Amino acid sequence: MVGTGHDDREQTPKTMAAPRTAAAKLRYGAGQALQEAARSRGVRFCELHADDATRRFVDTAPVAPPSQALAHRVLSLFMSYYDANAALGIYPLHLFSQPQWTQLMREADLLPTGSAENVSKRFSRVLDIGAGDGSMAQELLLPLADEVHATETASRMAALARKRGIDCKEIDVSAPDAGRELGSDFDLVCIFNVLDRTARPLSLLRTASELLAPGGACVIASPLPMRQICFDGSLKRQPDETLPMPDPRSPELAAYSSATDNDNWDAYAYAFMFDFLPQHAPGLRLDTFTRLPYLSGGDLAEPLIEYDDIAVVLRKDP
Repeated sequence: MVGTGHDDREQTPKTMAAPRTAAAKLRYGAGQALQEAARSRGVRFCELHADDATRRFVDTAPVAPPSQALAHRVLSLFMSYYDANAALGIYPLHLFSQPQWTQLMREADLLPTGSAENVSKRFSRVLDIGAGDGSMAQELLLPLADEVHATETASRMAALARKRGIDCKEIDVSAPDAGRELGSDFDLVCIFNVLDRTARPLSLLRTASELLAPGGACVIASPLPMRQICFDGSLKRQPDETLPMPDPRSPELAAYSSATDNDNWDAYAYAFMFDFLPQHAPGLRLDTFTRLPYLSGGDLAEPLIEYDDIAVVLRKDP
């Protein structure tokens, strides 16, 4: 996650009219063939559902008026896209609600069963990479951890995270020797919607694996398909490391492609889990996956923007 959103992801966002919930897709399911392929590899599918918090965000996410949208375009000429978001306080994001996050953690055996109110501190040291304004770390991670640390390259976003009580350092985890500034032995590392927004996603994954303690877990969320957009200050730039773009019509993925689903989410999910991660997440074993919408408040042209995310839980062997 990179703070507040609406970052021109080159997918096909849908404009929502009020009541927006009726028009939102809010897709959480995975096809039977994909689930069977996962089960055959010992990977669990956690099926989430739209809850009250998600529907409330869909219907009430603030819409930037024309004056703010114009101010954002002007500010983006002088500062990073994400710092402009932070300066104006626009384009909020929603990924997991707290009940959805708790369900995923439990189905991945990272939290005990029982009522959400009785969940105690389960993690000693947690790291949120690309934490943005810290809102997700505050809501999802602080209640479960003794220490929550974060990184964020956008300085204004990092300042907002620190105001939320998050120890947020302004460093790029994909840079050489970045891990030295963070220490190691984190028992949970989270990478929410960052892989397709960093210039060195493969280096970031390697460092994340190195930062994990033995037996620790890494949660990665990303829109599918992954399409990279990188910023150097206010300007878009070419990434240093390119993410693969699988062809859903290839023989390997044909069984998971759909004639009725133009997004071919299952095919991209299969390629991400069983081709990309084994190659580029060294020392991490895929345990659980889920599907959920990644939502961003917008402007009058696009009041709500919806992306189709995969979230995976990977474990580092003890």
